Amino acid sequence: MRKMIGVVPLFLVLILCAIGADTSPSFSLSVKLDSRYNRGLTVCTTVRPGEPFNVTWSHGNVMSSIFGVLREPEGEAYPLTLTVDQHLTDSKTGNSTMQGYKLKLGAWKGTTDVVSSAFNDIEERDVLLVRGECSNDAAANTR
Repeated sequence: MRKMIGVVPLFLVLILCAIGADTSPSFSLSVKLDSRYNRGLTVCTTVRPGEPFNVTWSHGNVMSSIFGVLREPEGEAYPLTLTVDQHLTDSKTGNSTMQGYKLKLGAWKGTTDVVSSAFNDIEERDVLLVRGECSNDAAANTR
């Protein structure tokens, strides 16, 4: 009987932990940037559907961030709203672009914006969504 009394509280704790556990799947979102502000940079962050994310970094006098929301899948595609903000910290020079994507798991999706055709200022963004969390190597690739 004493063994039973000791097992029951442990069992209740395990049940409560299982109920409170986060069951929403996590995904790795990789964003490759190639612009005047961020050349050949890849940023990886762990995202969950319906939860906003924000990653900010700086390099020299450039301050950049990516933020947005991944939505629940529509068929095989995951809708993503992504904003990329890049600017110089010592002036108002920079840009912010918002783009909507329909991502399929494991497939890169790219966009290109011509900021200035006169100055050949082109910005490229490639986005990849895969199941699981970012590896330490990928997450540390923010320069």
